[in-house]
This record gives sequence, C-alpha cells and structure tokens, in this order.
Amino acid sequence: MLRSKRLVLLMMSLTTLLTACKETSYKSDDTVMSGEEKILKTAEFKTTTVSEGTFINSVSLPGNVIYFNSRTLYFDNITGAFSKFYVKEGDYVKEGDILAESVVEIPTEDLLTINLNLKSYQEELEEHTSLYEKEIEELKQKQLITQDPYQHLYQLLSEKKKLEFEHYKRLKQKEIEKLKQELQMYEVEMNSNRIYAPMDGVIDKLAYISEGDSLAADRWIVQMHSEEESYIQVTDDRNQLVYHSKVVVEAGSPHRNEYTATVVQADHILGENYKTGKSYLLLDDVSEQVSQLINISVKVDLETIENALMVDRNAVFTEKGKKYVILVEDGVMKKRYVTLGHENSTTICILDGVSKGQEIMIP
Repeated sequence: MLRSKRLVLLMMSLTTLLTACKETSYKSDDTVMSGEEKILKTAEFKTTTVSEGTFINSVSLPGNVIYFNSRTLYFDNITGAFSKFYVKEGDYVKEGDILAESVVEIPTEDLLTINLNLKSYQEELEEHTSLYEKEIEELKQKQLITQDPYQHLYQLLSEKKKLEFEHYKRLKQKEIEKLKQELQMYEVEMNSNRIYAPMDGVIDKLAYISEGDSLAADRWIVQMHSEEESYIQVTDDRNQLVYHSKVVVEAGSPHRNEYTATVVQADHILGENYKTGKSYLLLDDVSEQVSQLINISVKVDLETIENALMVDRNAVFTEKGKKYVILVEDGVMKKRYVTLGHENSTTICILDGVSKGQEIMIP
C-alpha cells in the first residue's frame, strides 16, 4: 500500500513538470534547465542585467619610482683607512654635507719642512723690504742736501736699488707661492679624507665597511639620489603606452589613490636597438611627492567601444568549447548560447544572443 502511494506521488510530480515545460515558450537555441537543477540553484544564484554603454578595454601595468640623478661616491684619496659615516640610509642631506670620513697618512716631517721654509722666506722678505726702504730713504736725503751734479748720481743709485729690490722680491715671492701651493696640495689631500654630498638628496645605501678597514680604488662608500628628477618606470614589454598620452596611476596601501600622469618616454617611438621594455611617466601634479608612492600600477586604456552590450564576465560559462549564459525569465532559467566580443578584467562584450535589460544569472 505504501509503495503504491509513493508511485502515485512520483507520477504526479512528473506530470506537473512536463506541463510547466510545455506552457513555457522559448527560442530554439534555449534549453530549459531541469526542475531538480532549478530547485538546487534557486537559493544559490544572483542575477545581473545586460547593460548597454561604453566598453573600455584596459590593462594594468606594474610601476616603480626611479631617480635619474643618482650618484655613487668614493674617497679621492685611497692611501688611508676608513674612519666613520656621518649619515645613515634614508637620511635627507644638503649639498656640501659631510657623508663619510677616512684617515689619510701624510708624513708630518714634510709638512714641518715646508712650514719652516715658508716662515723663513717670509721673514727674509720682510727683512729685505725694511732694509731696502731704509736705504732708499737715505739716498733721498742725500739727494736733497747735495748740490749738482751729484744729485743726479743719487737719483741713479735710487733707481738701481729699486730695480735690484724688485728682482729680489719677485724671486722670493715666487718661492713663497710655491711653498704655499705645496701646503695647499697637502691640505686638499688631507681634506680628501671626507666625502661631501654633491647635491641635495636622499642616502640610498652605505657600504659595508668598518672603522680601520683599508680603502681600495674601486670601493664605493655612499650611494644617493636627488628627488628633483624622479620618474615612474613602467614595465611595458608590449609597447602599450603611447608617448605624450595621459594615463591613470594608482598607488597606496591599503587605500588606493588615483593620479594622472603623462608618458614622457615610450618604446614605440624608439628604434629596435634602443627598446628597453620600459616606459617613463611624470605626474601631472608636480606637488605630489613621487617618492612616497608605493604599490604602483598604471591603468592603460587600449580601446573604447560605444553602444556595446556588456555583462559581468562571471556570468559567461563554457561547455564543450561553446559560450553560454543563463537567462532568468518568469522564474525559469534558460541556457542561451552567445557570441562574445572584447573583454577586460571585469566585463565581456556580447555580440549576439542576448538583449539589453535581460536578466542573467551569475554565481
């Protein structure tokens, strides 16, 4: 008796399902989903509508901040040993600031000899100058109290004395200047034990070096850059960025901000031998600090299509190589095969198979 009741109920359910299918009108390429599948999906799916508008096919390219004005700094004098750093990585420095120092070995006896000779020459010149001035004064006095023809004689003696002194003075000053130049060279050599910032900028990296380490000619000490010449470098292997075009730059973490930028260098205008796979941008708002931008991505619009039919790309399914969507009409789900056009990361254009405003299931 119980078995007979179950059979009756099963027949009634099948009759109801067949009647509903016959009453539903649909195109020849529609497939009405089974009652069991419809019941299972009803509680799980959401829907969206086919929209019509402007489709923009865009890509997102990774970018990072680079600085064209970067410097690697060395010690001019390499005869000494490293002493200390005056800065640390990340410091902002001004032109002329001391960055690092080393100890330069200069023989003290050489400096002592030069200083003694310089002092001796200067004292000798002062002494001869004083003696000359005294002799000239005496000759002038004799010239005043002497009658002709001897006045002319004292005048000649004065001119001769003057010529002799000028010759002596030139030689002695030349020797003094030579000694001063030697001292200046030593002073420059002693000052070369310091590295100074050649520009305003930021310290990128310091060499791994300790106090007392000997210096080598090819050993760099400090790397730095100037923030005045900063660019956004974009990986652009497919030459998708166009010179002098406007693009949108997204940056920040966790919050993303948008900026507009101009392409100032792109591979598509370069010869094959000069292509680098990189493009460079400058922010249009020069007040923005490019150096503070992190997690940079550049949005590039490749093409724009007007009056396009579009759906969420998640609403398109594949079966045996064919694309289809699931229409929802009057509570009934229908499989509708479609012809697709362009697509981007979120949206697909549909060329045929659906109409504007139709409701489509999405997972």
